[in-house]
Amino acid sequence: MSNSIITANRNSQKKNWLVDLSGEYISIVEKYLLNEGISKDGVNKIISNSAKILGYCPNPNDPAKHRCTGLVIGKVQSGKTSNFIAVTANAFDNGYNIVVILGGTKKNLLKQNKERIQEYFEATQNVVVLNAYEDRELISEGNIRNFISLGKKIIIVTLKHQTSIKYIKDNLVSKSYIKTQPILIIDDEGDEYSLNTKFKKDDESANYKAIKNLRDSCERCAYLSVTATPQANIIIPRIDVLSPDFAILVEPGEGYCGLDVFHDANSQYCIEIKEDENLLDGNVPKSFYDAIDMFFVGAANYHIRSEGEFGKKNNLSMLIHPSRIVNDLSKVAEITKQIVDKMRSFASDPNDISYISFKNRLEKVYNNYKESGANMVPFELIMNNIYNELLDCGIHLITGQNKFNGQDRNYLNNIYIGGDMVGRGLTFKGLMITYIIRSAKGVSNVDTLQQRARWFGYQMYTKNYLDLCRIYATAKIISDFEAIKEHEEDLWKMVEEFNLNGYNFKNMKKIFMLPDSLRPTRTSVGETEKYTFSAWTCENRFIENQEYQKYNLALIDELKDEFKDKIQIDVYGQKDGTKNLTIRNLSYEYVVHKYLNRFHTPINGKIDVNFLEQIIVSVKMQGLDPICDLVWPRYDYLDGKQKIKINEDGIINNYMIGRRPKVIKSEEEIVYKGDKYICRGDVIEIQFHNILNEVTNETSLCMAIFVPNNYRLKKMIVTM
Repeated sequence: MSNSIITANRNSQKKNWLVDLSGEYISIVEKYLLNEGISKDGVNKIISNSAKILGYCPNPNDPAKHRCTGLVIGKVQSGKTSNFIAVTANAFDNGYNIVVILGGTKKNLLKQNKERIQEYFEATQNVVVLNAYEDRELISEGNIRNFISLGKKIIIVTLKHQTSIKYIKDNLVSKSYIKTQPILIIDDEGDEYSLNTKFKKDDESANYKAIKNLRDSCERCAYLSVTATPQANIIIPRIDVLSPDFAILVEPGEGYCGLDVFHDANSQYCIEIKEDENLLDGNVPKSFYDAIDMFFVGAANYHIRSEGEFGKKNNLSMLIHPSRIVNDLSKVAEITKQIVDKMRSFASDPNDISYISFKNRLEKVYNNYKESGANMVPFELIMNNIYNELLDCGIHLITGQNKFNGQDRNYLNNIYIGGDMVGRGLTFKGLMITYIIRSAKGVSNVDTLQQRARWFGYQMYTKNYLDLCRIYATAKIISDFEAIKEHEEDLWKMVEEFNLNGYNFKNMKKIFMLPDSLRPTRTSVGETEKYTFSAWTCENRFIENQEYQKYNLALIDELKDEFKDKIQIDVYGQKDGTKNLTIRNLSYEYVVHKYLNRFHTPINGKIDVNFLEQIIVSVKMQGLDPICDLVWPRYDYLDGKQKIKINEDGIINNYMIGRRPKVIKSEEEIVYKGDKYICRGDVIEIQFHNILNEVTNETSLCMAIFVPNNYRLKKMIVTM
C-alpha cells in the first residue's frame, strides 16, 4: 500500500525571490507598451505580473541546480504576448541571458513572431533575436558565448516541432557552458502540440519528448507554459515534468471583452439559430441572411458615426465557422459570394423594383439593432452608404489547402469562412458578426470550443463598437459558452485560492464544474474522474501512515469537544440496536475551514480539501449557506471501528452498512434504514468511518459526504 499522503498544508516549493524592476530592458518594454496606447495602469499591471511570474522561476544568481514548470493563465485574445515579453525583459535585467520561445507550427508564423519581438526591443542593440530556421548557423555554443561576453541578451524563437527543438538542445543547451546558464523557456499556447498525447500507451509523443529533453538539459531552467485554456496542462499526470509546479493568473487589460461580456445568461449579443435551420443541407436559412444583413448595416452605421474621429475608416469583419470539412467550407464561401453579389445588385439602383424589398429587409435588421439599444445613425444615411460598404468587402476562404496571404488588407470590410484554420492564434480585425454552427455531436472539449471564440478581445478603437457585435449560434453552442463562463470563473477562483493559501499546486486535486455536454479537454493527455453532487461521495483509500491517522483522530476529537453540548445519540431498533453519534445544524463552511482543511487525506483519494471547498463555492453560488450534520455510525461498536477488507493497493471495500434486516415484508420491519439513508435529506451529511484492517490491526478514518438535492449544481470533473 502507498504511503503517499496529500495534505491541505502549505506549499513546499522554493521561496520566491525579489525581482528588481528598475532595469534597462523592462524600461524599454514599458515605453513600447505606452506608445502602443496602453494606459499607465495597464502597463504597470503587466510589469507587476511579469515580476510575480519571474519570482517563481530559478533565481539566476543562485548557482544551485533547479528546474521548475510554471503555468501562466490569461484570457483568449487578451494580449498574452505583452506579458511574456515583459517576463523576458525582467529576466534579462535580473541575470538571465538566454530565453527560448516556442511558438506556432508554421515557418511564416515564426518569422512574424521574430519581427514582433524585435519591435519591443528596437530601442536597444543588445538584444539578439534569432529565428531557429533562418538564423540556424548562429545557434551554437561559440556564437552564443560570444554574444554573452559582449553583454548581449539572446532570444531564440523556434517552432514547436521536434526537429527544431532537438537542434537547439543538441547544438546549444546541452553544451557544457550553456547548460550552466540560467535559461527561460516560454511555450506560447503551451496546451497545444506540447503535451504528451501517448501517455496512456506508456510512450512519449515526438514534440513532448523534444521539449522534455530540452528542459532537462538545462541545470537552471524555468519552463513557462502560457495559455488561455489551461485545462490540459492542469490534468496531465503529476509526475510529468510539464505538470505545473505553480500557476499565475494574468488579468486582461482595460477594455477586454470576453466570456463575462458576451455570454452572460441575459446577453444581448447572442442570437440563437433555430434547430430547423441548417446552412449545410443545401437550403440557405433565414438566420444566415439576417447575419449578413446585420454585418453590412452595422458596418455602414459604424463607419458613418465614427467618420472623422480616427482620420480614416476602420476595418470591420464577419466570421463564418460552419464546419471543419473543406468541401463544406467551399460551398458556404460560394453561397456567401452569391448573397453579397445579389445585395450589390439590389443596392446599385434605388429605382429598381427589387431595391424596395431589399431596403425593407435591411430596415428590419436596423430596427433590431435600435431596439437592443445600439447607437444608430438615421436609417437613410445607412442606405446612402450601403452600396459602398458592399463593394468594399472581401470574401475569404481560409483552409489548409487555400493560401491566405493578407488579401484582406485591400478591403474595408471582410468576411472570412473557415474551420480549424480560423481558431487558435488567428485574430480578425474588428470582428463584429460571427456565425458559428460547428460543435461536437456529443461531448465538446472546453479548451477547443473556447479557442474558437475569435470574437473575444479588446475593443479595437476608442469609439466603442461593442453595441454592434452579434454571435449567431446554435442553442447548444450558446448553452456551452454560458457553462464555460462559469467554468472559467471557477477555475480562476481555484488558482487564486491555491496561491492565496499557499497550497501545493502540483499535488492539490483540481476540480472542474461542468455539465454533461462538456469535458475539460481531449482525453489523450490526461485522466479525470467524474463526480456528481447527486448523493454520496465515499473515501475508499486507506491511510497507511499511522502518524497521520493519529493526527486525524485527535483533530476530530477536538471538533467533538467544541460541540460537546450539541452531541446526541440516535438509537435505531431495540436497546441494543444501531447507535450513531450525531452533531446537527453546524455551518459546513466553519467545519471545513477550522477542522477538515487540516485533515490528512490519501493522495489519490476521492475527498480532499479542494473537494470540500468546492462544495462551499458551489452552494454559495446559489446564494445559500451550507449546513451540515456530522455522524459517527456505530460509535460504540469496537470503539467505533469497522472491520472491512482492504485490498493490497489500499482500496477499501464498501463500508456503508445497508438496510437491516436485508429482507423485509413490510416497512414496519425495518430496524435500520442503512448508513446512506439516515440523512435528513436537505442538509450536507458528513459521516466518519474508522476502518480497521484486521491483517495489520491499523485503522484509517474515512469521510463519506452526502450533498442534498437543494445544494446540487453541476457535475464535477476531478483530476486524477
